[in-house]
Amino acid sequence: MEIRFRLVLPGEPTGTIDLSRLEAFAKTFRAATLRSAQAALSIPTYRHSLGEEARPEYRLVDLTDGSTTLVLSGTDDRPLTREAVVRHLNAVDHHNRTGVWPPYVYPGELQAWGSVYTSLMRRVATAEAEVTVDGVTNRITQHAVEALSKEPLRPMYREVILIGQLHLIDSAEDHRRFQIATTDADLTFDLVEPIETIDPFRWKRVRAHALWEVGTRRGRLLEGLQVSEKPMSIQVIRELEAPDWVVAMLQRIDAFTQLESGWNGPGSRRVTASRIEAAQELMRRLYERYPDAIPEGAIPSFVPTSAGGIEFDWEVGDRFLNVELVEGGYELAAVDGENPLYEGRATQQQVFAWIEWLLTGEAPPSMAA
Repeated sequence: MEIRFRLVLPGEPTGTIDLSRLEAFAKTFRAATLRSAQAALSIPTYRHSLGEEARPEYRLVDLTDGSTTLVLSGTDDRPLTREAVVRHLNAVDHHNRTGVWPPYVYPGELQAWGSVYTSLMRRVATAEAEVTVDGVTNRITQHAVEALSKEPLRPMYREVILIGQLHLIDSAEDHRRFQIATTDADLTFDLVEPIETIDPFRWKRVRAHALWEVGTRRGRLLEGLQVSEKPMSIQVIRELEAPDWVVAMLQRIDAFTQLESGWNGPGSRRVTASRIEAAQELMRRLYERYPDAIPEGAIPSFVPTSAGGIEFDWEVGDRFLNVELVEGGYELAAVDGENPLYEGRATQQQVFAWIEWLLTGEAPPSMAA
C-alpha cells in the first residue's frame, strides 16, 4: 500500500521540507493512523483495543525533487492498514459535500488528523495537499484542516457500566494507573485512590461504573469497584458533551500555536506543540474529574508564559491556585485569602489534591516528600 502526499506550500522552496517538520509529520501520522485503526475496530462494539492486530506501520520511501511530494509505504496490505487512512479521507469528502462529519468518526480521531496536516501545511491559507491511496486522490485544503482541528475540540463522554478484568497496575510516581480489559475495550484509569483500595481486585473480574471519553481509552471511576461473575461487557447508560466553557478554553489553548518567538518582547519563547497538547489534556482531565463540582463562573484560565510554558489561574471564593506546566511536572502556588499555603514543585496527583481543596474548601493536602 502506497500513500502519496503532494503538497502545495506557497512561499517555500519546491522539493524541500525541513527535518523538524518531517519529524512532526511522522509523529502525528503514526498517532492518527492508530486512532483510526482503533476506531475502525470499534464499530459496532466500541472496541478501542487492537487486540491481536499489530499496529499499522508505514515508512517514508521518497521525497521528490522539483515538487514537494512525500511518499509513504505501508509494511503490509491488511485491510486494517488501508482503512486506517482511507476512513479519514472519506470523512473529509463527506464533510466537504455536506458540511458535517459522518457519525462514525470520533472527535479525537478528527483532531489527530488535523495535527497531521497542520504539521505539513502550518497555517498558510493557500496551502493544500493531495492525498492519493490506491489511485484515488483526495484534496485537503486549509479549510478542511481547520474543520478537522476545530470540530473535535468538544470532548464527548459515555457513562458506562464496565465488566472486565483488572489486569494492570502501574504505580510509578505520577503514572499511577490501572486497566480494566473486556472483549470490547481496554480502559485505563488514573489511580487517585490509595493503591490498597484497588490492589485486592487485581486479576479479578470487576464491575466498574465509569465515565469514558469517546475516542480514547481513558476512563474515570464514578464509584468503587465490585467483584462480578457476569460476562465481560460495556453497557452505555448515557452520553454527555463537555460544556461551552471547556470548548472555549481548549480553543484558547490551541490558539497559543500562533505565537512566535518574541511574542511578549525580546527573549519570550514560542509555546511548543507538546506543551499545548499537555495543557489540553490537563484541561480535559479537570472536567472529567470534576464535571459537577466546578462552580458556575469560577473556571480555570490558561495563559502562555514568556518562558514558553503554559500556566493556569483558578480562584474559588478566597482560595487561589496558580499551576504552571514545566518539564517533568508542575510548579504550584496555593493561597487562602492572604495566607500562602504552598509554593514549589508538584506531581499531577498533588495538583489534583490541591484542586480538591480549591473546590471543596476542605483541609489542604500535605506536601511531605
